[in-house]
Amino acid sequence: MSNQKEALEYVAQLAQKEVKEINGRNYATGDLKLVPDARALAFELHTLTGIVNYVQSNVDAISGPVVVHVYGPEEVSVFSPLNNDRKREEFVRAAAIIPEFKFDHFYDSDTFNIKMQALFLESEEKTAILGLVGNIQEENVRNVSSDGTSQTVVARSGITKVANVTVPNPVSLRPYRTFAEVDQPISKFVLRMKDGPSIALFEADGGAWQNIAIQNIEKYLIRELDDLIQEGRVHIIA
Repeated sequence: MSNQKEALEYVAQLAQKEVKEINGRNYATGDLKLVPDARALAFELHTLTGIVNYVQSNVDAISGPVVVHVYGPEEVSVFSPLNNDRKREEFVRAAAIIPEFKFDHFYDSDTFNIKMQALFLESEEKTAILGLVGNIQEENVRNVSSDGTSQTVVARSGITKVANVTVPNPVSLRPYRTFAEVDQPISKFVLRMKDGPSIALFEADGGAWQNIAIQNIEKYLIRELDDLIQEGRVHIIA
């Protein structure tokens, strides 16, 4: 910043202007002015632990309080409060690494089986779905209800025996959808099958899981940063 200030002072002297520092940024008075000093870009993290470590360590020697903003289930940022020119500075941002599962998308049975095992937390309903998917007869997926809710499929119930099995709906599952440090929200899904067989999960909670995830992140941050919050050095907005 010193080199830039010296250059500005030289130009200002030629134009008979005065250099002033406002909110840590250099300006020249009158008609000649300098674009405010470039600020460092916020560096990116991928965990809430990183956010907590950054705030606690105060590695950038921030003199005033900071605002931790829980933007959503997958993003948290640390900002300065508004300064005199009504600007905020973003210091650091954490973007959760979320494994990909496409809801409202039909997968073949093998792919669905693998993704269910890898991307959903254990539960009785997950186990039941995996058991059903693993025993479906290739050619026999058919709708049987008049209300469009339930389905039956032909599934193996023994070495050679097959039987009609009702697909459970709705199902309550906990996919990985937010930061690993907090509880993954449980929410309802509609499970549908069609010939192939192929299987899909459709979200059925109206997005309520996002509010739960944000609340879980807020609780985690409050717990981990409690001392700094009590001292007025950290404010959490969620």
